Amino acid sequence: MKKIYVLTIMLMLGFSGCSSNSSDSPTAEAEKSTTTFSVTQTSPADGATWIDINPVITVKFNQTVDAKSITASSLNLKNPSGSIVTGSITISGDSVQFKPDVPLANKEKYTLTATSDIKDSTGRTLGHNISIVFSTAREIERNALQEKFSNIYGKDAFITMIVLRANKYIDWSSPSKLAVSTGLSTLDRSVFSEFRHPIGHVQFVYGNKGYVAGYGQTGQQSGQETELMKAGFGITAMSNIVYTDGELQNSEIVNKDIETVIKAKGADNFGWITFMVDNKAIDNIEKFLENYIENEAYKRFGFPDDPKKFEGAGCSSFVNANLWASGIDFPAIDNWTRTVWIPWGLMGYNAKKIKEIEMVEFKGPDKIIKNGKIVNLWDFLTHLFNGWAEPGEGYEFTFLDPELYYRSSSLMENYAAGKTVKKIYANDEEKTQMLENLLKPYFEKNKSNIKIGNLYGVSGVVIDLRHN
Repeated sequence: MKKIYVLTIMLMLGFSGCSSNSSDSPTAEAEKSTTTFSVTQTSPADGATWIDINPVITVKFNQTVDAKSITASSLNLKNPSGSIVTGSITISGDSVQFKPDVPLANKEKYTLTATSDIKDSTGRTLGHNISIVFSTAREIERNALQEKFSNIYGKDAFITMIVLRANKYIDWSSPSKLAVSTGLSTLDRSVFSEFRHPIGHVQFVYGNKGYVAGYGQTGQQSGQETELMKAGFGITAMSNIVYTDGELQNSEIVNKDIETVIKAKGADNFGWITFMVDNKAIDNIEKFLENYIENEAYKRFGFPDDPKKFEGAGCSSFVNANLWASGIDFPAIDNWTRTVWIPWGLMGYNAKKIKEIEMVEFKGPDKIIKNGKIVNLWDFLTHLFNGWAEPGEGYEFTFLDPELYYRSSSLMENYAAGKTVKKIYANDEEKTQMLENLLKPYFEKNKSNIKIGNLYGVSGVVIDLRHN
């Protein structure tokens, strides 16, 4: 380990010949002899994350350091395997800086230790070892998302919620209107051949220190839902089936989905909100993703599973769970849900087909199985079931709706612009009013930290939560 000693001498001059030098006074000597030699600050701090791989590590003491006591054994940095990292040391008064000779490894934990052998200028030792642990930043992966987002947000930490609307408006006002609108969205060949999400799709992108990654949850790769509908499952195919061919979308697919929707449908089908956050929020998301992947929850796609329990997820609940895990403060996160009461007559089940159709799993109440009803597909397209059941008289189906994510992004953008930039569907005014009641006060309280931004040539809002 190379050593560079920087010695600074401060000359203190008295104002008169009769004033005594304070360092020589009995009081100063008594204080010096009783003050404990200690570490007052380290940079990075213990537990710090996303530290640059070319750091200058600083240890600050409460007294001037004895330069001779700083050695490779008394002050050292160790990598995850316990090997000492070589580097140069600079000593200046009460501060010691260590700079590694070579870049540290990405996304690894390092331990800096200052031992009890370190002394101050009077010979007092630390008395006990001091150790701090910090983690380095992730390696930057060059991809389309990284280029686009890092050009905008630089090395700042951020989380961006992405919502891609359904090809056609999904009408949840009745079962038959739901069936018709979903069918029309599916038949919209201008985009569906490449963007197979008939009721909309939600993804997210996060980044820090130039690293950028995008994720989305998807599944039902082989059109199993259509097969179940044909087999008489009715709305059960949506509300109570988990598709076990789920997978996580990566950065390239997230980027492709965004570009596909914008090209085919224009800016009105792409909504987004970016939250500028601290390192902790990013750490929280990465920890959640790590557990989600370790539990193989991504293999299960569908409404019935709870991603917060690492069971599986639909696209919306997956993003919602990551935003929840991050700890960010945004009132709409818990209010993107819809609840409908499905008439039991539309809840079909066919045990034989459950076994025949690959990668499907029923998850619902026994009543559906016992009823064993075969639902005629034509029932959805007729007025046989004009409306949902009354509360308590059908199956309660609660889910996160991509359209409500989009309305939230549009409302926030309209507030920030001071005018209507994004139009809100006139349908379902009750849900829109609910979101307005939440988001308008939030905007008024935080408007100094909210601004209009631009992604993929489409406007949206950036909310800086670092000031909260």
